[in-house]
Amino acid sequence: MPIKRVVLVIVTGIALTLFGCKVEKTGDDTYKVKTPDPQEVKQETKEAGQDIREGAQEVGREAREAGQDIREGAREVAQSPAAQEIAEGARQIGKGVGIAARDATAAAGRGIEKAGKEMQEKSKPGDQQ
Repeated sequence: MPIKRVVLVIVTGIALTLFGCKVEKTGDDTYKVKTPDPQEVKQETKEAGQDIREGAQEVGREAREAGQDIREGAREVAQSPAAQEIAEGARQIGKGVGIAARDATAAAGRGIEKAGKEMQEKSKPGDQQ
């Protein structure tokens, strides 16, 4: 049951409840109010409630089906050749970043070692001021 129908059933139920009384003009300044049979109102309300429940269940089923379709589509995309190539590229980038970090660390170590040797050469024993 589409959502529009569920809303229509709800609005109809409310309208029946609010406007269930029938007013007739019987003469000058006199009116006759006819109220609906309480059993009929009870039955109509029960039927409207059942329609609402059925509509809500159908909406829930449709939402679950849509969610399943989305999950299956995402799984298919993830398994596509393009996604596999992207994943492989990301792995290669990760390896490249690791290699670059290792090389940078080694270069920094060499620079520190060189600076240390220069400091040792400049500060021979007895050169203290």
